[in-house]
Amino acid sequence: ERYKKVAKGGIPDNIEEIKIEKSIIDNGISLPDLLLLSKLVPSKSEGRRMIQQNGISINGNKENNLERVITINDFDENSLIIQKGKKQFKKVVIK
Repeated sequence: ERYKKVAKGGIPDNIEEIKIEKSIIDNGISLPDLLLLSKLVPSKSEGRRMIQQNGISINGNKENNLERVITINDFDENSLIIQKGKKQFKKVVIK
């Protein structure tokens, strides 16, 4: 069922949540840093590579800007969804 939902471009219901402090987002956090913090990539360089290869989406929008800074405005109801590739999802929630 999860596969069918993801294959249609949807977001699965039961994805892992990562809780972060609001203070981290207040000043903004770079996209590679957020990928590392959410444990979607093992290193910043891997995060940058994934961004350059259009492998990262934030709230359903492809991100390919290495200089992208995630701010509080990117969060919808104190959360955002990061997708790596086609199958890996993380929900980042502000504590």
